[in-house]
Amino acid sequence: MSTGLYPIGNHKIRFKEREFRELATEIMTVLNNNVFPNAEFLRLFALRWTSNGPRDIREIKSKHQWTFEEENEYYSFAETQEINLYGPFLLELTFDENKITFWNPPYRYWQWFEMRENVHRDEWRKYMHNIVRLFGGDKVIYLADNSHHLEEFLYYEGTFEEIEMALHTKYGKPKPTFKEVTDNFDHSWFVDDFKTIDWAKSHSLDKYLPEPDDASSTDYDLKK
Repeated sequence: MSTGLYPIGNHKIRFKEREFRELATEIMTVLNNNVFPNAEFLRLFALRWTSNGPRDIREIKSKHQWTFEEENEYYSFAETQEINLYGPFLLELTFDENKITFWNPPYRYWQWFEMRENVHRDEWRKYMHNIVRLFGGDKVIYLADNSHHLEEFLYYEGTFEEIEMALHTKYGKPKPTFKEVTDNFDHSWFVDDFKTIDWAKSHSLDKYLPEPDDASSTDYDLKK
């Protein structure tokens, strides 16, 4: 099995003594009033990533607002203390009291750090920077699963600052660059403060064109 990438970001949302719908609506409203710094990249990337699945193509082209998962027989905020949100371009986020979990970009841990196209990685970093800044945060830690040495911190019960301190205690200082992580994957961790993003450069969108279209006549119900 491959090792997945799990970026977690900090925030300043007050969770204590608040009801599910109040919190979920507040987060959703902030997201829906936001303008992505690179929406066209996110849209075209999503269209290519779907492998031309008609249902996904239709959703990417028609969904413009964030929505949150309603409580049901399988999901209870009282039990999980998490709020799941689904946005344009198949983007997904999970908020809890201590962190924001990003379910995009859709890369493996090693792929993220070994990526040759820094401009491409920066487009995803622009997205994550945009989201954490909306909620008072300023950084992301890249965690991993599948018996990776960082997997235990996916389930760490503590604040974002406590996760950061625990990582520092166990593995020393975070690596200062992506490359230095690749030089020693087994004992490295990385905090992204986004200061190295090159905002003057944008990823070429030509490789994603022409954009795929849904040629199917099937009438999909996007709510299902």
